[in-house]
Amino acid sequence: MRHILTDIQKWYLPHFCEVTTVSVSDFEGYTWHECESVSTDSYQSKRAHRKWVSSWLLRSIADTTHSGEIGTRKKVKRLLSFQRYFHASRLLRGIIPQAPLHLLDEDYLGQARHMLSKVGTWDFDIFLFDRLTNGNSLVTLLCHLFNTHGLIHHFKLDMVTLHRFLVMVQEDYHGHNPYHNAVHAADVTQAMHCYLKEPKLASFLTPLDIMLGLLAAAAHDVDHPGVNQPFLIKTNHHLANLYQNMSVLENHHWRSTIGMLRESRLLAHLPKEMTQDIEQQLGSLILATDINRQNEFLTRLKAHLHNKDLRLENVQDRHFMLQIALKCADICNPCRIWEMSKQWSERVCEEFYRQGDLEQKFELEISPLCNQQKDSIPSIQIDSTEAFASIGLQVSKLSALALGRGICEDQLKKKKKSALCISVVFVKEVGLIPRVVTLRVTLHVAGFMTYIVEPLFREWARFTGNSTLSENMLSHLAHNKAQWKSLLSKQHRRRGSGQDSAAPTSETLEQTEGATP
Repeated sequence: MRHILTDIQKWYLPHFCEVTTVSVSDFEGYTWHECESVSTDSYQSKRAHRKWVSSWLLRSIADTTHSGEIGTRKKVKRLLSFQRYFHASRLLRGIIPQAPLHLLDEDYLGQARHMLSKVGTWDFDIFLFDRLTNGNSLVTLLCHLFNTHGLIHHFKLDMVTLHRFLVMVQEDYHGHNPYHNAVHAADVTQAMHCYLKEPKLASFLTPLDIMLGLLAAAAHDVDHPGVNQPFLIKTNHHLANLYQNMSVLENHHWRSTIGMLRESRLLAHLPKEMTQDIEQQLGSLILATDINRQNEFLTRLKAHLHNKDLRLENVQDRHFMLQIALKCADICNPCRIWEMSKQWSERVCEEFYRQGDLEQKFELEISPLCNQQKDSIPSIQIDSTEAFASIGLQVSKLSALALGRGICEDQLKKKKKSALCISVVFVKEVGLIPRVVTLRVTLHVAGFMTYIVEPLFREWARFTGNSTLSENMLSHLAHNKAQWKSLLSKQHRRRGSGQDSAAPTSETLEQTEGATP
């Protein structure tokens, strides 16, 4: 009988309590009585054992719910995520979730463990891993990596509390988002793990650096609504107002993460100064994933590599490279093998198209790249048609100097799509004092792989000394670009012959790809 109790206390009960937000303490004094009333003769197989535990937990939660023993309401007052609050509040209102409790079969767990033994390889299939873990890829992966890197021992973390925090993070991702979901977070975390192992970086990293990198990767898109910042701004969303239209989503991801850290009390045993430093560094890392700051970070990285002045013994330089590593991990999909890269591209475009449909429904201007009738998946990946910019003042009347690229107004009109965001400095004479005004010119670009991904990963390869992983990623990137170019060429030929007037769906792409000789 003791092995049943051990399983309940160490795995099933904590996991179940995390999913349902019920405290483990709600079951204290209840477990022994229930277990002792059951004969071990009834459990000849592991399947029967797990089935009994599952049914016991479901009965237990029903009993505690109807008897009013759920616990305090203050644990669910964090409104950073309406999704989590609504899920928890259903229990407080006495409504039992209809979804059954899923416990993994031993065969699936064995396959998942085998995959984790290869988690440091670049061809790691996060989609398969998510299926094997029954949708718990982020929690399972982070628990493994925290143990592998020795973080649990080093920071004296409580395993149950760590699991609680990770479940909170995973549940704060919106599963209905095609792209910005927990699987994307797990994919970014796995990539970050690979980058942290790069020889040029690994020898300088402290346990704190590693924990910050993994936590930031796991939570960098938490509670993402599935729409972009311009959509939030033009719909006057409260988050846009709260963060004054600057890195709106990234600020929200960061603040949500801090809220969950504090609620879970994962770091409560550490000195206050240390936890405050961790919170600030997490913010700096997550805010660096704002794609509008791409040129800012790329310019700094180029300058460091050109001047050869990176000193990774220095905390600030090490943190900067963690920011670069996280940025690479966030947009590494085009550097994966074709089968996974293509699936990610289809997912992100599907999310774009959903936003476009929403904008059309509410009679708003459809955002760039969100019109399914005009913006095809291949063109979003590699096309390089003319860029356009919305500038709120007459550039020609000011002296302009673009950081990194030297773009003035006349050049801007002719410029092909070459960057997502260019910071332009205007020097304006105000009396006898020159004032410097920075204008952020946002270019809505297609050609994501060509103009966003490739420049960053080439500089990352320079930093790593063209490591095996960097060469592997650039090789995948070149192959994937060739694949998309082939698909785009076929798409143009189809349109030229009048066979296809709309942007192709993923099914059309599969048919076209299958027809490739």
